[in-house]
Amino acid sequence: MKHQRLTQMTNSQIKKDIDSWNKLAKKVFGKNFISPKIIRPPYGSWNPRVLKYLNSLGYYVIRWKLDTMTGVAEKNKNDKNKVLAKKVAKYITSKSKPGFISLQHFQNKYDALSIPLYISYMKTHFQLVKVSIAVAAESKSK
Repeated sequence: MKHQRLTQMTNSQIKKDIDSWNKLAKKVFGKNFISPKIIRPPYGSWNPRVLKYLNSLGYYVIRWKLDTMTGVAEKNKNDKNKVLAKKVAKYITSKSKPGFISLQHFQNKYDALSIPLYISYMKTHFQLVKVSIAVAAESKSK
């Protein structure tokens, strides 16, 4: 996906964008790659039309609950990566609760550095699962 706001795209533009990503993924991961039917709208941008359309394509829409970029990084731009990573980890652990999904921006070194800092906390307080497992469990409970 080109990381555009889906709410500003037509359904056909959304479909074209998803198809383009899937084609590229097959090229990168191999012809046997099966595209996941899970999608996270860029910028968390969605509305009822987008949600209904993505569902009609067979996608389960994942919405993150916590954005480390706006929650920590933008407020502490001058910090060194390791200092910022500690602040990100503290922010995530202070805001986490069952079922939450944190949005990470791995082009930022501090997000990658924060992972080991908060994962150990998470393991002692929560059961960590892949999104696909959480989605399957949620679907069974409906």
